[in-house]
Amino acid sequence: MNSFKEYIAYYNNERIISKLKMSPVKYRTHFL
Repeated sequence: MNSFKEYIAYYNNERIISKLKMSPVKYRTHFL
Protein backbone atom coordinates (compact mmCIF):
# COMPACT_ATOMS: atom_id res chain seq x y z
CA MET A 1 0.00 0.00 0.00
CA ASN A 2 2.75 2.42 0.93
CA SER A 3 4.75 1.68 -2.21
CA PHE A 4 1.57 2.19 -4.24
CA LYS A 5 1.19 5.72 -2.85
CA GLU A 6 4.84 6.38 -3.58
CA TYR A 7 4.31 5.22 -7.17
CA ILE A 8 1.34 7.57 -7.56
CA ALA A 9 3.31 10.51 -6.18
CA TYR A 10 6.23 9.63 -8.46
CA TYR A 11 3.94 9.32 -11.48
CA ASN A 12 2.28 12.67 -10.76
CA ASN A 13 5.66 14.37 -10.34
CA GLU A 14 6.91 12.90 -13.62
CA ARG A 15 3.75 14.16 -15.40
CA ILE A 16 4.21 17.67 -13.98
CA ILE A 17 7.88 17.75 -14.94
CA SER A 18 7.19 16.62 -18.50
CA LYS A 19 4.43 19.22 -18.71
CA LEU A 20 6.86 21.96 -17.69
CA LYS A 21 9.55 20.59 -20.04
CA MET A 22 12.07 20.68 -17.19
CA SER A 23 14.62 18.17 -16.03
CA PRO A 24 13.93 16.78 -12.53
CA VAL A 25 16.96 18.64 -11.16
CA LYS A 26 15.82 21.99 -12.51
CA TYR A 27 12.31 21.27 -11.25
CA ARG A 28 13.63 20.55 -7.76
CA THR A 29 15.85 23.63 -7.54
CA HIS A 30 13.13 25.82 -9.06
CA PHE A 31 10.61 24.96 -6.35
CA LEU A 32 13.04 24.90 -3.42
